[in-house]
Amino acid sequence: MARLSFEKRALLLRTVEAFSVMYGDWETLSAEETQERIGGGDIMVAGLAHVTGFKEEEIISAAVRQAKKR
Repeated sequence: MARLSFEKRALLLRTVEAFSVMYGDWETLSAEETQERIGGGDIMVAGLAHVTGFKEEEIISAAVRQAKKR
């Protein structure tokens, strides 16, 4: 995975935040539950990857990192 610039990192974090808004219970999920939910081919991951230019793996990894912080 390429290192992200400051601007791209901010976009990635906003992308992950969009998941939180989309799924009402996102804030309550553990890192493992987060990985389970979106690791299986969530269509929103594919859509956000297309729109933002991030790889699906980057989005999933960022979401799991955010979940671990909770």
